[in-house]
Amino acid sequence: ALVVAARDTEALQVLEAVVAAKPSDTTLLAAAGQAFVALGRPAPARALVREAVKINPQSTSLQLLSGEVALLQNRLDQARTIFRRVLKARPRSAQAHVALGRIAAQKKRTRRARRHFAAALRTRPKDPEVRQQLAMAFLRLRRYKDAFRQTQKAVSLLIDRKQRRRAVELQIAVGRRLRQGNKAAQKKAQELLFEASTGADPPPMAFFELGKLHRQKRDRARAVWCFKQAIKRDPKFALAYLELGLTQRGKRRWRRKARRNLKRYLALEPQGKHAKRVRKLLR
Repeated sequence: ALVVAARDTEALQVLEAVVAAKPSDTTLLAAAGQAFVALGRPAPARALVREAVKINPQSTSLQLLSGEVALLQNRLDQARTIFRRVLKARPRSAQAHVALGRIAAQKKRTRRARRHFAAALRTRPKDPEVRQQLAMAFLRLRRYKDAFRQTQKAVSLLIDRKQRRRAVELQIAVGRRLRQGNKAAQKKAQELLFEASTGADPPPMAFFELGKLHRQKRDRARAVWCFKQAIKRDPKFALAYLELGLTQRGKRRWRRKARRNLKRYLALEPQGKHAKRVRKLLR
């Protein structure tokens, strides 16, 4: 949940506590390792694999994690060897098929990539996790239309299973990545983030990401409204105060409000990674 909310520092603290509390539970360690990978931290994930395989060298989840770490470090040949080994033992592993599809696509082997993606869907066609993995794979390959399509299918499957909260988290995570793409991708991001922010009890992060998108499009008024909505739902959301203040400082009539919001950010995160820049701006 903290990874989805982009609260990386807190996420790392929780993961370290988890690993320290259950150093012999390989299933839990593999899940923690996948979270490290999601944070873009290959070093702790690799160290975790090294220790965990001593306990259970046959663990499929640890082998999958090892392959994900190799992929994160762009060691494609090593990753391919690992995922092929997983498929040999478990031919129906959708995660291995998705990963091999990503590797094939990066190596411009489009036909092979499609074959692996199709195999993943054949294995578990109604599994939202597979659709989510495919969406993330397409995002990494900058195939934004495919990423959006798979996200919509995953969201639909999650809602059918009465897992609306997870569906909204997926919309936010994919919307954040699409926001960083081209104009067509940003349009899809707006659609996903708007849907995430209009349901019952929408999370603050939906408005936060939508606000950042509006600011990218130079629509300051809508961006300000979105950041205010995020703060309304979470009065201690430090990054929302920061983005609100940064957006307001661009307009002379909002300068006083901008100072107030930037000071609020500093009060909540005096040692945050943006604190030095904010103090400079205030001076």
